[in-house]
Amino acid sequence: ADYDMGDTVPFQLKATLPIHIDDYEHYYVEFTDTLSAGLTFDKITLVKADNTILKEDQYQVSKTENQDGTTTLSVIITDVKAVSGISKDDKEVTVEYNATLNDKAVLGSAGNPNSVELTYSNNPNATGDGTSKPADTGKTPKDTVKVFTYQTIINKLNENKEALAGAGFTLSKKDKDGNWNTVKAIAAGEATRFEFKGLDAGDYKLEETTTPDGYNTIKPIEFTIDADYD
Repeated sequence: ADYDMGDTVPFQLKATLPIHIDDYEHYYVEFTDTLSAGLTFDKITLVKADNTILKEDQYQVSKTENQDGTTTLSVIITDVKAVSGISKDDKEVTVEYNATLNDKAVLGSAGNPNSVELTYSNNPNATGDGTSKPADTGKTPKDTVKVFTYQTIINKLNENKEALAGAGFTLSKKDKDGNWNTVKAIAAGEATRFEFKGLDAGDYKLEETTTPDGYNTIKPIEFTIDADYD
């Protein structure tokens, strides 16, 4: 999905449990999630074992800031069966959390990846004591999603298509009710190139709020940022 820089981005991690979970005395689940530098972890909003919402003392959360700017988030339920009374008819463990798209976000098609892998019990004969990670576990391949954000660049030119200083611009975005809300205003000065970074897809309007001496004010320019995902 795409977001404005500064937006809250909701994530959902979901694990499907084995149909033979009754064969396990204890069942261990660990989500290991790596957020790119453009995403700042905020808070866990939900941990649920099928229809049972877990309390904070029923799971463990740790966060590690890595040298490359990424963040590793770990959410562990040492024994799903103990905290939820889960049975073979229950199928999923879900973790939901919020992050913020920050000013380190990568613009354009490269996106801001978020990858998760699952570590889980895979030997019903070696389930451990239910208070820690058992000796035998499996691990899924990483699953990755991307958060996208964009920019628009405005170049102010005169009638000869030469750079012209002295203009100021305001960029606004249309909300779902059709109202225009200011995204950013850039005051007039010596600049002739104006960058508006960290934009979500949507409808925008550019207005020249300060006009160079001797020139007419341009009419507002409305445009749309749109993206096709592949």
